[in-house]
Amino acid sequence: MASFLVSTSIGVSVGILIGAIAGYFGKFLDNTLMRFVDVMLSVPALVVLIVVANHYPSLGALGLAILLGLFGCMGLSRLVRAQFLSMREREFVEAAHAMGASNTRIILRHMIPNALGTILVFGTLFAAVSIVAETSLTYLGFGVHPPDTSLGLLVSNGVQAAQTRGWLFYYPGILILIIVLAVNLIGEGIRNAFDPRHNRIRE
Repeated sequence: MASFLVSTSIGVSVGILIGAIAGYFGKFLDNTLMRFVDVMLSVPALVVLIVVANHYPSLGALGLAILLGLFGCMGLSRLVRAQFLSMREREFVEAAHAMGASNTRIILRHMIPNALGTILVFGTLFAAVSIVAETSLTYLGFGVHPPDTSLGLLVSNGVQAAQTRGWLFYYPGILILIIVLAVNLIGEGIRNAFDPRHNRIRE
């Protein structure tokens, strides 16, 4: 189950990196990176994961989590790019340039914090998707294998006993549902806490 932390960390980190570079520098870098993103988005990630897991079982759950993170980062890279394109001409960025701030400092200290709401929402949604994807792959026999364990493996092992010993199947499934819902609710709460525009009251 912890593999979703790996895939989410990789997806968010790489997505921010690609989107920030493309949106901030624009021109050739933007065109090159976005065409790469377009190609990656056209690849059926689940099919690739199944094929890789079938031919290279030694990768295990960690390897699949890394691949899932690399495929999942493409959506965030587009969102971050759009945010950076709208922010790079704003006054606070121009003021930072005028004060001699480096591009790295502007991106890390000024632009990423202003895009934090979008990043957090995507991160929590991607974490939920990663949990469901890991569960699905394990249920199909391409994810976690004994002696390792996960909720997806428990669901897979308990499906045959669903009629006679239902708790072996339903309890792990319900727990997966609760975890995914909790991740989404936590993400919504964090976004509300970090996004000052959400709490702005119109008079």
